[in-house]
Amino acid sequence: DGLDLDYRIGSVHYLGERTVDEGPDFYEGKSFDRLFDKYFAMVNYAASSGLFDIIGHFDLIRIFGYKPSFDPEPYYRELAKTMKNNDVVFEVNTNGRNRPVADFYPDRRFLKIFSEEKVPVCVNSDAHMPARVGQYFDEAYKLLKENGFTEMAIFSRRQRQLITF
Repeated sequence: DGLDLDYRIGSVHYLGERTVDEGPDFYEGKSFDRLFDKYFAMVNYAASSGLFDIIGHFDLIRIFGYKPSFDPEPYYRELAKTMKNNDVVFEVNTNGRNRPVADFYPDRRFLKIFSEEKVPVCVNSDAHMPARVGQYFDEAYKLLKENGFTEMAIFSRRQRQLITF
């Protein structure tokens, strides 16, 4: 591709013409269950595309605290398998703590699935301002350790290396 990048990160923001994080009005009059299903289908597609080294905030659709009426665990399991099979890293995005959902992406209840599947992880602050660079990293590392992770991925010129926490 001619670009001297350390990594390529892919994130789903759009469902149709609008972004899932633009505001709660995006969800008005829509079935959240269907949106959740479509969103995870898009994330699975991105993870299997071969275009990305990392999939970022893969459950951003949680941003305003909406939840599907069903147990979403199978969606996380399927995505973990897709990421593992396509050698893609998932991101723990700490900036969710600064959003209405007030928690990291992905949903911490499902981190164990990614640990069990041995999907590599990285931690990212997704900082949109300098003061947030590295914000909540210590908490993220602790959470990952509690869920069975012992190392995380770092990249240099698209070469991945795993380092111990």
